Amino acid sequence: MARGRVSVQIFGTSFEIQADERSDYLQQLYNKYTAVVEEVRSTSGLDDPLKISVVAGILLADELEKNSNRHEEKSEENLNIEQLDMSTERMIAALDEAIDEAL
Repeated sequence: MARGRVSVQIFGTSFEIQADERSDYLQQLYNKYTAVVEEVRSTSGLDDPLKISVVAGILLADELEKNSNRHEEKSEENLNIEQLDMSTERMIAALDEAIDEAL
């Protein structure tokens, strides 16, 4: 995979990031980050760029963790449904067998 690039311009600092991802994906990540930074800056009353960046990072980490937990809960729910399906199929088979023996 080609290395993607994104130009970062934040708090008076400019630099470029390269990663083993597509450039449009890196730009999408950067846009998300800058939106969160702007939200923190406009709602928190913080002036210190470092504090704003740290709070934005924590908010993004919180979002990531919550999404991960939701995914795990769905996986567990799917597993429970599969187990219930298997139990139901076993009970139906046992009932079918009992009915056949009774006839």
